[in-house]
Amino acid sequence: MFKLIALRTLLLLCGYEFLRSSSRKLQLFLGARLFASFGADVVLGAGIRFKNCSGIALGQSSRVAHDVFLGSGNGFKEMLSIGANVYVGPRAYIDATDGGIDVGDHCLIGPNVVIRASNHVFSDYSRTINSQGCIGKGIKIGKDVWLGSNVVVLDGVNIGSGCVIGAGAVVTRDIPPYSIAVGVPAKVIALRGGSEALK
Repeated sequence: MFKLIALRTLLLLCGYEFLRSSSRKLQLFLGARLFASFGADVVLGAGIRFKNCSGIALGQSSRVAHDVFLGSGNGFKEMLSIGANVYVGPRAYIDATDGGIDVGDHCLIGPNVVIRASNHVFSDYSRTINSQGCIGKGIKIGKDVWLGSNVVVLDGVNIGSGCVIGAGAVVTRDIPPYSIAVGVPAKVIALRGGSEALK
């Protein structure tokens, strides 16, 4: 326990840049002790910010670009799980603080994408919104999904495997597998491979 506290203190003092710039062996050593799981050949860019590493799982050969935020909550329900061979683009913001987020293998997450499993409670108009807290249902993103630049994925959404979500889309409801969706709110405009994708 003392060693784990010492490792976390070292990272707080030196910043996560220390983890990124460390040798591969040291990254694996620290990653295995600080994260829920830290796959082999994970590549971390500069300026990454983490919240509650113990609730974050990074799959094998995943790449996280510069200035990304990855956050998880304190319980099992608020876990952030990123599959194998996933690319997370620069300045993406993925926050599972109030509800879990599961990103499948082989996904592409473009620059400035926001995936946030949280909503403010605002039902009591006699109190400030900020004082009413947050709730989260969770987000699930299947395998082989491409989220274009500046996509926003809202809480409670499931995106099926093989989907393409066009740049700037706001995903407010579930998207079936192999769909191509664009717009605000995101609407399915086609299927990858036409009707063959449903067979």
